[in-house]
Amino acid sequence: MPDRAHTLPVTRVLAHPQGGRFFRLGPSPWPEGRNNRPGKSMEEAHKETRNLVNAGHRLGSAEVIDLLHRLDHRSEAPQSSGASSVVKLARQRLLVSVALKMVKESNVEWSAATIIATKNVPLRNQLGNLHIYDEIGRRIGKVFGALPNMPAIGGLEISINEAANGWHDPRIVEHAHVIFPLSCAERVRKVLKEEFPATRGIKRPVHIQDFDGSARGLAYIFKNLTMRRIELAPDAEGKVGTRWKPLRCDERLDLALAEDRAGLDACTFARNLRIVIRDGHLHLVKTT
Repeated sequence: MPDRAHTLPVTRVLAHPQGGRFFRLGPSPWPEGRNNRPGKSMEEAHKETRNLVNAGHRLGSAEVIDLLHRLDHRSEAPQSSGASSVVKLARQRLLVSVALKMVKESNVEWSAATIIATKNVPLRNQLGNLHIYDEIGRRIGKVFGALPNMPAIGGLEISINEAANGWHDPRIVEHAHVIFPLSCAERVRKVLKEEFPATRGIKRPVHIQDFDGSARGLAYIFKNLTMRRIELAPDAEGKVGTRWKPLRCDERLDLALAEDRAGLDACTFARNLRIVIRDGHLHLVKTT
């Protein structure tokens, strides 16, 4: 089971009247991608959920169809399922909003870490049965739990890594993106590298850089987007090129089961922070 001590109750906040605004139609207020395209719109999220429901009724098992029936009838309202594109987008908007305000009002500089879990899981058609985010959430919680009183917040996600020519079996790899005060960067780097050492398959599992405090950067941290990472064969120097592609339909349906089992809150990591309502507005504040 995920370590709920390190999650934020996003589901509860979205169900509160203050959370309703994050479900509004229209694009999210930040650019995305290298071409600075408009942020994902709620209309797109509704379409993704409808497409998933339609595909599930054609191809899914009874378990998938039961889940998608619930999504089809409840996608207009806040819910706890992590499988709904609508609710996942509302989650991203909520977290960007409160984290952006916190960073701007903190008067300190921030760092961002990307972590790749070195214990990857073979796919073998087991995606729908996995307890996603549990392992990476536990390990990240262990790292930041060793650094008392330091605030940190981030997002967890997975990728499906495949080899273009089959030189290794498809596998699931867990990722985390976390921001924390720049003054703690060296301590965080040391503890992260102890918990996530380099391996032959993942030579740089920990990457830390200065965080610019932008909404765009926070949107990336909280995007929770699962993609297929296609690894090309190593070149003469041992370097592996990559391509990114969307999930196949069967993978998306299996992922929906795993996301629903995990719940919406499981893909958010927080340490020494909580969301409060103050003067009629939502704030992300340090716990005392």
